[in-house]
Amino acid sequence: MVISSHVDHLQGATPEALREIAEEMRVRQTKRFLLLFSMDRNSTTSSFSQLAKLGVFAVVADPASVKAGDVQKAAPAGIIVSGGPASVFNEPPPFDNKIFDLGIPTLGVCLGFQMWAQACRRKSHSAGKTRVWRACVPQYGRTLPFLTALQDNASA
Repeated sequence: MVISSHVDHLQGATPEALREIAEEMRVRQTKRFLLLFSMDRNSTTSSFSQLAKLGVFAVVADPASVKAGDVQKAAPAGIIVSGGPASVFNEPPPFDNKIFDLGIPTLGVCLGFQMWAQACRRKSHSAGKTRVWRACVPQYGRTLPFLTALQDNASA
């Protein structure tokens, strides 16, 4: 795991990375964390910051290198697969779809939801260019059970 100014990047569930997550959870006095698969490097910091404002400890996971086995070892309380500029129709981003089968609560945002739908053999349709994440999470995040359960002050 590489720690930059305020974003953690999980590239695999190495013993060192798992120790760093456990230590960060101890310091933050939380028993839960969220994996954020960011499909758009330009919005990673924004997504990470929005979750932090809600009191959620998030670890940004590299969608190209983190596999289902890594996610199982890390044992997050939830997963968010964000949107991005790629398309599930012409050039889907690299992502291990087996992650969707782990039974971990998962929220797909825009492209992330389309990826989940495609993995479940469901149809998705393009709705044009929208920015749901920035508009939706700050306004509704505190009332979404998915995110409320992950807030630091939530009981384990």
